[in-house]
Amino acid sequence: MASLLGVFAHPDDDVTIGPLLASCAQHGASVTLAYLTSGQAGGNLIGPERGDALGALREGEGRAACRAYGVNEPVFLRAQDGTLATLSPGELAALSERVADLMDDLHPDAVITFGPDGYTRHSDHKATCSLVTDLLQRWPADVHVPRLYYLALTEQVANALTAGGFAAHAVAWVHDRYITTEIDASDGVSAGIAALRCYRSQFAAPTMAMLEALLATTMAGRIALRRSLIPVSSGQRESSLLGMDDLARS
Repeated sequence: MASLLGVFAHPDDDVTIGPLLASCAQHGASVTLAYLTSGQAGGNLIGPERGDALGALREGEGRAACRAYGVNEPVFLRAQDGTLATLSPGELAALSERVADLMDDLHPDAVITFGPDGYTRHSDHKATCSLVTDLLQRWPADVHVPRLYYLALTEQVANALTAGGFAAHAVAWVHDRYITTEIDASDGVSAGIAALRCYRSQFAAPTMAMLEALLATTMAGRIALRRSLIPVSSGQRESSLLGMDDLARS
């Protein structure tokens, strides 16, 4: 059975690839989502909960979303929301070890996380990318090495988000020429929308409606990703910089 692991910073970080998660599960893959924090420092649109109480609420929303996707129970590592970019080296190493243990347990064929832009340029998102990339680029070559994919917003999707109220500076899109993977997950759109609706504490009704339209119409189940850490043999390595061959002869 194929296995997919998504590593994100907060519950709800998964919404734009929700159709892909649901589609993979529908086709027999084992799909697990891991959240480094529980979103304890976020806002709350539906109640007074803050801090750890909000984290517990958002964990419940994440579990409900995973049920809607049809995937495995999510894993919450419960680091403090908003601090991932400022963890000490020791704290970062300890969190990375916990993610490594999870990968050892699950043996995923593929891992999906944020790219260096953080998708929305959020510092926790960028730190999550750094942690996962650092971990996998040192993964032992004598064991199964999962493929690593980054979330990738197309310019079209980014424009739809900004038109729907997202600040332009908070939307990081990727040019088409760098998108390595596009998957038709249209059969997972309905489940993706059902999961999106679980995140009531984070999305007001207008934003929820905009995101539903984004999944169903703008994206229509097409999920863009960017593969990272593509392995090469020594014989495939470049010996000069493109367009600067003179450097190799100097």
